[in-house]
Amino acid sequence: MSQPTYAATGRRISQVVFVGLLLDILAFTIILPLLPRSLEAYKAREGADGSTLLGMILQHVAVQRERLQAASSSRFLQQGARADLVLLGGMLGSLYSLLQCMVAPFIGRAADTFGRRRTLIACMAGNIVWTVMWVFAGGFELFLAARIVAGLSEGNVQLSNTIIADVTEPSTRSHGMALVGIAFAVGFTLGPSIGAYFARVPLEPADGQQRVFAYAPFATAAAFSLSLLVAESVYLYFKLPETLPARPQQPTRNQTKPATAHPVLRRLNLLHFAYLFFFSGMEYTLTFLTHDRFGFTNAQQGKLLGFIGITSTILQGGWVRRIKGQSAHRDKGL
Repeated sequence: MSQPTYAATGRRISQVVFVGLLLDILAFTIILPLLPRSLEAYKAREGADGSTLLGMILQHVAVQRERLQAASSSRFLQQGARADLVLLGGMLGSLYSLLQCMVAPFIGRAADTFGRRRTLIACMAGNIVWTVMWVFAGGFELFLAARIVAGLSEGNVQLSNTIIADVTEPSTRSHGMALVGIAFAVGFTLGPSIGAYFARVPLEPADGQQRVFAYAPFATAAAFSLSLLVAESVYLYFKLPETLPARPQQPTRNQTKPATAHPVLRRLNLLHFAYLFFFSGMEYTLTFLTHDRFGFTNAQQGKLLGFIGITSTILQGGWVRRIKGQSAHRDKGL
């Protein structure tokens, strides 16, 4: 394939990946402004007396909170049951990320073995399953199971980066990777606001319907998230080609050496871990903070996260993609 043809193909595939990832992030961020009130709704439905899974978890959280409170003068811990819900929200976020961490090596190995496209479609199937579970999660048990499935099937960002690396030259790869950042920025701008908008339209369970099949709190937002994921799956199925480069049958000695053995990559991994450690903590606790401290509504939560997304969009699209030169990768990292 000639250089111009290869570059054109790379741009086209990168654009397909961008659209798919944007739809995925929109679907992912819809739940963020709704999580605090969702947990409150489950508690109102099921109580916290220990007769349900939610009640047992909240009782365990309360015990741990009281132990921390005995050793700390934190005003937050003194809020009792309200603090327990915030801690539970943080636990759900940590569980989601932990499952992602556990499954990431297997997703990467599957992408190298079976192909990027096939693995991405499989991840999309998992995303659709968890969102269907969310729509009908009338009880906390099914909602928790849905979040577990979500964590185990979330490999879209990882695979999107891999596909862009497959189809771009080193000289243009940074521009392709910037599309991932732009997709995140736009998704965080629009997704929370969309979730807050659809949260105003309740879905009521049919008369006589069993609780396990009842609609979840804010099920309309969940249903819209499901529609985005279905649209993304159809789009990727028909538009995304396989990008796995041809490999020799027998790996060489250099290929058997893990890429993470390189000292620079190890350092970058540690820095990225430190960044995500703090960013993910903010991501999952900010909405609880504003809800608990300032009484933010779903709409106000969406506006706040949307403002963060707009700021990120300006940085990613207006500045990061314009950095050029030999030090471009280092400058973007800084």
